[in-house]
Amino acid sequence: PAVIWTVDLDMRITSAAGAALGARGLSEASLEGAPFESLLGEYDEKDGCAAAVARAFGGETVRYESRHGDRWMQNDVEPLRDPQGEVIGAVGVMLDVTDMRENTERFARLARQDALTALPNRMALQERLPQLIEQAQANDESMTVLFVDVDRFKAINDTLGHRSGDELLKAVAHRLSSLLDDRCAIFRPGGDEFVVVAPSTSRSTASLASEVIDAFREPFSIVGRDLFVSASVGASVYPHDARTAEELIAFADQAMYRSKEAGGNTARLYDGAPRPHVVERLALEQDLRQALSRDEMELVYQPIVDLKTRAVVAAEALLRWRHPTLGEVMPQVFIPIAEESGIITDLSRWVLREACRTAARIRQTEHPGFRIAVNLSPKDLNDGDFAGALLGLLSECGLPADALDIEVTERVAVNDMAMATLRRIGAKGVGIVVDDFGTGYSSLGYIKRMPVTAIKIDKSFIDDVVHDSYDQGIVRTIATLGQTLGLRIIAEGIELESQRDFMQAHCDQAQGYFFSRPVPYSVLTSQLRYVDRRQGPRHVISLLTAKAGV
Repeated sequence: PAVIWTVDLDMRITSAAGAALGARGLSEASLEGAPFESLLGEYDEKDGCAAAVARAFGGETVRYESRHGDRWMQNDVEPLRDPQGEVIGAVGVMLDVTDMRENTERFARLARQDALTALPNRMALQERLPQLIEQAQANDESMTVLFVDVDRFKAINDTLGHRSGDELLKAVAHRLSSLLDDRCAIFRPGGDEFVVVAPSTSRSTASLASEVIDAFREPFSIVGRDLFVSASVGASVYPHDARTAEELIAFADQAMYRSKEAGGNTARLYDGAPRPHVVERLALEQDLRQALSRDEMELVYQPIVDLKTRAVVAAEALLRWRHPTLGEVMPQVFIPIAEESGIITDLSRWVLREACRTAARIRQTEHPGFRIAVNLSPKDLNDGDFAGALLGLLSECGLPADALDIEVTERVAVNDMAMATLRRIGAKGVGIVVDDFGTGYSSLGYIKRMPVTAIKIDKSFIDDVVHDSYDQGIVRTIATLGQTLGLRIIAEGIELESQRDFMQAHCDQAQGYFFSRPVPYSVLTSQLRYVDRRQGPRHVISLLTAKAGV
């Protein structure tokens, strides 16, 4: 609800109109000629509103937000002029933005909350740990960082299923949280890993690590059975071991690997000695620097299906590394190394070139409307030359800009350089897809500022969407948001027919193992040619994938 008003130079109301007046027990007739304060009612910031009107009398245009009881109002005030241009008063609009603020704050909370355990996530850890270091420094205290990893978690997932694995992680989160007092903090940065941060005044490092190990001695009741699991714990101490958040986490991680090497179910303190896995990482980095020149990189493509026609209309290009001695190195292993070392720039340029060439070839021979999606790192978008290089590449390959989707995670949006790059390529027609939507900084404000054309709902909201009302609510909210903004909605991680059926009512497109695993170019082109209109693409895709040995 909004109120539009005008006042003269004596701060007397000359007009007021809007549906919100009646809800506040006011009328246009009762306000005419009344002091401006009559319109404000119980505003918490009357002085601020009066100051804004005074600035408008001076020729300024002002926007600010203020609180009115339990509601938030956005106020736009500007000068009111006569035909000769002289200021004769002010005109303003009060707009109730409470719901918008609450939605933005809700998304911001979700961005920093792990969807499975409700613990603060990796983003929250990256923001909070430096603040805790500052507090410890100001109070002249030490601080413990524990890296906790559930032993043999993969075996549990493989034997009992992902649902049991998820239930175990939630139970671990609850049990660890129960150990901590108000001054301690616990995070789940991802996977089966947890991080505990505690000031020295809470308890000693050895005592805290011992309590965490002991917390796993009792079985966890998971899906009607008792599971006995243990944990490996690594600890680093501020300021003895390190003074930065990055080093404290890295050193606690190294100490945790020492616990793993000792057989698990134990804790180790960081001792400053390089661990074998660190040496292995350095060797992997050196090999990665030569992987392109040695022709060890290749692209595979995961089809994206139109949920109405059941046809393959696009694909996401995914990078694979075929190491000469290690075999296939998974992206979750080498991509972080590439980002930290700067190799990601060369890899991204190679991926873009190969993907654009593939898309151009498919559009010429198989599917004139085909689109290709490519994931980019924040480092790519922070390169001032990136936009020009990308547009030049599109021209070189003969690929229209609107045939390419650039997928970025929500954390990219907080960087001005990245935003400028996205706006530049978006203005040329390149699609901007927000990947893993709902797990990062899902702010309505930044989505408005970004040239977003599509949002991809994160797999974590889809895994249990058929049975979980919370996930269903999240999916409906995201879908409504996307539809309101005119965005394409893509569901990722579809593995079951029931998931496909549910998402069909809320999304335009989807991808996942239900349709196809990532496949080589030759299989992708076959999927484009042969679509079983009766059964949808999955039937034919599965046959083709099996024939290709994928």
